[in-house]
Amino acid sequence: MDGSHREAIVTRDVKWPNSLTLDLVLRKVYWCDSKFHSIYSANFDGSERRAILHSTEYLPHPFSLTVFEDTMYWTDWQKEAILQANKFTGQDVKIIAQSHPTPMTVHVYHSYRQPNGTNHCTPLNGLCTHLCLPAPQIRPSDPKITCACPNGLMLMSDGLTCETELIDRSRYFAPGEEVPQGVNVTTTPPTSSEPPVEDNMAIAALCAAILLLCCASLVAYMIYRYFRKRSVHSMNFDNPVYKKTTTEDGFHLAGQQQRQSATGVIRSSQTSYQHRNNYGVTSPEDGLCEPMVNTLKF
Repeated sequence: MDGSHREAIVTRDVKWPNSLTLDLVLRKVYWCDSKFHSIYSANFDGSERRAILHSTEYLPHPFSLTVFEDTMYWTDWQKEAILQANKFTGQDVKIIAQSHPTPMTVHVYHSYRQPNGTNHCTPLNGLCTHLCLPAPQIRPSDPKITCACPNGLMLMSDGLTCETELIDRSRYFAPGEEVPQGVNVTTTPPTSSEPPVEDNMAIAALCAAILLLCCASLVAYMIYRYFRKRSVHSMNFDNPVYKKTTTEDGFHLAGQQQRQSATGVIRSSQTSYQHRNNYGVTSPEDGLCEPMVNTLKF
C-alpha cells in the first residue's frame, strides 16, 4: 500500500514486537513479542486482542512468524529452530526444523496466502513516472493508486511526476536532526525587511564607478581641446603682388572716372551753348558752365 491513513491499532503491553503476519481468511493480525515471550492476535482494527501462546521454553527469542490454515510457524534465535503450534489454542508445539544457527524469516507460499487481486497500476504504470502503489479504498470515491518517488526526488503538483527539488531544511527537519541520505536540502536564511548590506555596498560601488568614469571623460575631452587648439598655427603675411595690383587698379579707376566726368561737363556745356545760339534763350546754369568750359581746354 502507499502508507497513507496510518493508525495505531495496538498501543499497550508492547515491548519488543519482532514479527507481524496476517490471516486474510479470518481477518486477523498476529505478532510475537520477544520481551514477553508471547504470540498475540487481534482483529485488523486492534480489537479482540488475546495471547495465543506464552512460554519461555518455546519462545525464548522469537524472530519471525507466519500462519497457514490452523497452524502458526515461527523461528527462534535461542532455540535455533523453526517451530509450529495451533493458531487458536497455542497447543501442539513442535520443532519442525532444528540446527539452523540464527534462523531469520519464515514464509508459507500458497494461493490462500496471496489471493488474486486487480493490479490498478497496469497498464502504463498508472501514468506514474516512477513508483505506482495501491491506495486504500476507504470511500468509493478514493483513488485506487498513488504515485511515489524514490529517495532524492520529490513528487510534483500533478501527482504523477518525480523531479529533483531542494528541500527547505527548516520546514521538514528539526535543528540537529540527521537528514536522510539522498535528500537534497537547503537552509532558508531569516528574512528581513531591510536589504542586505552586500547589496547596498554593490550599489554604492556601481554609482562611484559611473561618477569616476564621467569625470575621467570630461578631463580627457578638455585635454583634447587644449592640445588641438595649440596644434593649429596661423601665419599672416602681405602679398606684394596682390597689393601692387590692387593699387594700380585703384589709380586706373580713379583716372578713368575723372576723365569721364570732364567729358560729361564739356558735352553739357556744348549743348547749352548750342541751345542758346539756336533759340536765343539763356538759362541760369549757363553762367556756371562757361568758366569750366574755358578752363577745361585740351
